[in-house]
Amino acid sequence: MTNNDVIEKLIPIYTEIDLLTQDAKQVLVDAKEVGLDAPALAKVAKAKVQEKLEELKEKTDALSDLIDSVQNSN
Repeated sequence: MTNNDVIEKLIPIYTEIDLLTQDAKQVLVDAKEVGLDAPALAKVAKAKVQEKLEELKEKTDALSDLIDSVQNSN
């Protein structure tokens, strides 16, 4: 395998990644236009793909607890 062979194999992969990224951005734009929380939806979708939903939930719960603690200390 040569450098050129690797480059030629990578070009269509990176092209597909770019197209998928553009598609994902458009889905999020569409979600935002109808009033959905696009950043939160993206974060949940990524966590689901990475099988890290429980970890995301734990981090979110911890952040919520911290906010409650700060609000209650005033």
